[in-house]
Amino acid sequence: MALSLFGDQAIVRAKDGHPATSQPPQASSVTATAAEASFAAVGSFPVQLSPYAVAVGDFNRDGKADLAVANQQSNTVSVLIRDGVGFEPAVNYGTGKYPQAVLTADFNRDGKPDLAVANAFDPGVVSILLGNGDGTFQAAVNYPTGADPSGLAVDDFNRDGKLDLVTANAVDPGSISILLGNGDGTFAAAVDYAAGKVPESVAVADFNGDGKVDLVVPSDFNPGFIYVLLGNGNGTFQTATPYSATRSANSIVVADFDGDGKIDVATSSTLSTSGRISILLGNGDGSFQLLSTYGTPAFPGTLITDDLNRDGKYDLAVTDDEGVSVLIGIGDGDFDAVTNYVAGGGPTGLAVGNFNTDHNPDLAVANYNDNNVSILLNMCDCVELNIVRQPNAATVSWPYPSTGYALEWTEKVNPPNWQPLPPNEVPANSNNGSCELTVSVNPMKTRFFRLHKQTP
Repeated sequence: MALSLFGDQAIVRAKDGHPATSQPPQASSVTATAAEASFAAVGSFPVQLSPYAVAVGDFNRDGKADLAVANQQSNTVSVLIRDGVGFEPAVNYGTGKYPQAVLTADFNRDGKPDLAVANAFDPGVVSILLGNGDGTFQAAVNYPTGADPSGLAVDDFNRDGKLDLVTANAVDPGSISILLGNGDGTFAAAVDYAAGKVPESVAVADFNGDGKVDLVVPSDFNPGFIYVLLGNGNGTFQTATPYSATRSANSIVVADFDGDGKIDVATSSTLSTSGRISILLGNGDGSFQLLSTYGTPAFPGTLITDDLNRDGKYDLAVTDDEGVSVLIGIGDGDFDAVTNYVAGGGPTGLAVGNFNTDHNPDLAVANYNDNNVSILLNMCDCVELNIVRQPNAATVSWPYPSTGYALEWTEKVNPPNWQPLPPNEVPANSNNGSCELTVSVNPMKTRFFRLHKQTP
């Protein structure tokens, strides 16, 4: 376990992806709140015209996160190599027309990151740029897809050890294109499957637990659906099955949001003057059910999921008309209220990477109107936390901060009702200077704790 510090408070969180829960024998859980990750814009870096999507990778293999940005109006991908203080000037490579999605993977199995770019027009193609391992790339080779490929994902669909690609083709009727990889950086001819109406993104995972990669796309129409295509394990897929969701969905991600071992779905949708994030819980058999929705500012764009506060629970972030909206996951499928952070003008693309040395997930935002990429650093800090279990109590200790903070508690976190500890639960310094606290537990209740900065 560990503490996550932000602003004037510190939140107990899990370490190494484990839930922030301690189970004393025959007692209730001693649980930490999900820390609200805090982000700060620290700079922007020029690219070419109308950057629409961004991907993160270590293109020169120096251990630092670099960027690749798809520029719609320039028909290029910009590569920005991380240096000591920011990024080197962008180097631009030609793609197909109107690039809308970009990802990085090793398509020819040489240990060097490559790029794949989905291009919408004349006709739809995926551009493959093989990496040289020094931050430079070879000229693009194009592979036809269905019309208007807007979303792009990678996995091994036929289980041959070679990476394959899928595009979401934003036409009506919609389709997805499967391009099986040959393992040398080339791809077989695309095979198309019907998939709803105007799907703008695609996500991959094993939704029914059979060890085969499945697909899901959103439908950008009313009524709203997601469409699931179960994989056969040989590179082919079954007919798409619709499940009710919010209308006008344009971006989709998958993760286990409620911690039950089954893959769930989140979508972003634009509804007239507002946006919406929808959570659909997986049943473990490839089917889904709508759980809840969350409002965002208008025009949500790229939706991503990651453990942004490193508490072992998946969080969400999405670009929108006001910047980037972050929703911190509770761990049961619910999320805290939206927190918005300013980026640049017309934020569209979004990706996660560690752009400093603190190992916290930071954000890269492609700003369509400003022709640049903004970096939002995650301002969390982390220190070790120990919990010693007892039959009817738990002793919590941490090395920092030992003064100036008070431990508060609440029995719920959505919304919380933070209260000072009872008089009989008073922290005391241990011999090694750490702060130590013993708290009682009730077998019928869960208690959540946070460290809160005290006003002088």
